[in-house]
Amino acid sequence: MKTQLLLKLLVITILVFSMISCGDAPSSEAQYEEAVETAEVPSDIEVGTPPPPPPPPPGIEVEPGDPEIGNTIDITDEEVGTIGNTTAPDLENYKVVLSVDGTINMNENGVLVVWIGADTVEVTFEEGTVQDETTIPTEIGQYAKVTPFAPDFDIINPIEDSCYKIHPSGSEIRFSLQPKSTGTYNVSVNIQLYETDDCQGAFVPKTSETLSVIVDVNTQKEIEKKVNTLGEIVWEQFLKFWGALVALIFGAILFIIRKKIKKKTGYEEKIDEPENGGEEA
Repeated sequence: MKTQLLLKLLVITILVFSMISCGDAPSSEAQYEEAVETAEVPSDIEVGTPPPPPPPPPGIEVEPGDPEIGNTIDITDEEVGTIGNTTAPDLENYKVVLSVDGTINMNENGVLVVWIGADTVEVTFEEGTVQDETTIPTEIGQYAKVTPFAPDFDIINPIEDSCYKIHPSGSEIRFSLQPKSTGTYNVSVNIQLYETDDCQGAFVPKTSETLSVIVDVNTQKEIEKKVNTLGEIVWEQFLKFWGALVALIFGAILFIIRKKIKKKTGYEEKIDEPENGGEEA
């Protein structure tokens, strides 16, 4: 019993001393405030400003007016994610130009070109072609189907149901035309404008009555070609006739020479010799 009593008194004494020591120790917050108050701040440095930048490395000179090394960069006025105005200016109208060879020879192919682009772009074509142009609103659509209308011509290798994107710099579509006969004809082009890139759904048709040009088929060259063909045929037949005539003349000369040789040598064919020999027997 005495031992237990002594142990209890010892534990109580230890607890009392520990509580007294904790109450006398200053708190961490009090220590931090005391350290801040006693800290000495240099007189030439303002509180709240960043420290001065370190000196540049040896051999590197900082030119006046350049941003100081170590200073913070203010980006509050910068537009994040913008590179610049790369979009093309809004266009009100597209320019459509139809160009066709002014003269197409028979049995030869002519070229029909449809150019669609910004009305501010200047486009040039080859010499010997004729053009006409018009404008269409850009708000109608940026995709188009182009079909030439030329009933007096055969369209060689047509590309049907092709959807073309109209680019402001210019989109060029070419077709090959072959005239069916000689004469002067009108050609045009039909344009269907769409809002979707697959040229499906509703469209706005634009006929090309204002895009007509006159195509004159060169009959003079065709006549010259026919004359050349006729001349080749005549020359070929003449060569055949001349060959037969030369062969006939050569055969007649051989026949005459043979007869003269027979007369000079006195040789004559004896047709009746077998009959006479039989009677004598």
